[in-house]
Amino acid sequence: MLKTLIKITGQSFISPLYHTVSDDTPAHIKHLFKVRSIKQFEDDLDFLLKNYKPVSIYETYDHINKYGNPPNNSFMLTFDDGLREFKDFAFPIIKRKGIPVSIFINPSFVDNKQLFFRFKASILTEKLITNKRNFKCLDDFIINKKTTPERFLKSVTYKNKSVLDNIAKCIGIDFDEYLTKNRPYLTLNELSELKNNEVYIGAHSIDHPLFNMLNNEEQTFQLKQSVDFVKQKFNSRIKGFSFPFTDYGLNKDFFNKIFNEEMVDITFGTAGIKKEQFKYHLQRIPVENYNKGIKQILIHQYLYYILKIPFFKNTVKR
Repeated sequence: MLKTLIKITGQSFISPLYHTVSDDTPAHIKHLFKVRSIKQFEDDLDFLLKNYKPVSIYETYDHINKYGNPPNNSFMLTFDDGLREFKDFAFPIIKRKGIPVSIFINPSFVDNKQLFFRFKASILTEKLITNKRNFKCLDDFIINKKTTPERFLKSVTYKNKSVLDNIAKCIGIDFDEYLTKNRPYLTLNELSELKNNEVYIGAHSIDHPLFNMLNNEEQTFQLKQSVDFVKQKFNSRIKGFSFPFTDYGLNKDFFNKIFNEEMVDITFGTAGIKKEQFKYHLQRIPVENYNKGIKQILIHQYLYYILKIPFFKNTVKR
């Protein structure tokens, strides 16, 4: 069925997106998305290898340069956020199977200097669920009394992320201690070691904001500064950038600017299987959004693509 769907859609290039792989989901991720187990991840890769050819970001970029589109019948494996489990659990499997892989990082989080605000929300949620205490001080932060503390934490955005630090003090969480003890992120030395093992290192913004909530100047700053950091530290031949959360809401003027001014060479979104207006901007499939095997995820993606064809919604509008 999959081969038939690929033939119907003409979309034979895919880019699966992961964040982490583990049999024991850490607290900073537990309340955000479903983590792939080591076996699930290996099963995903085995299925992908049976149906697509693995390609690197370099092969993808060079093919677009030459032919105007990514390589046919291929998949480009990617990971976002630069998490420790990538090195501990995912990469040994990837290396053993000979699959090229790209990992996109945030400079503020490298070496465990800071913690992503959504990770903070997950840690706080875990504390509330497991502690069972009624923290009265939370009333000072939750304006809508009809919502639960867990829902409130999930609603916190990049713009008001400081409230998470205040809540942490209220309920006795020390994020610096958590960073020291759990080391969620890879260090610069570990990333350099991975690069020496042919892992591509790309940029993922400075500290993971939702881009459509930033003004034009902030968007450009986040992209350029993170890309420049990665270029300085790892000096890869091409400058790659994956948008944190989503690229939804970013207009064509922004993409024209970043490509025309050569801030970046190739970029990635998270909209699944879709056509794009910009040949150097590719969409990826967020595997962790689905509690299914990779075969079922891909069939769902292709069927959804076909359903949108009559409504002209299988191309991202900018």
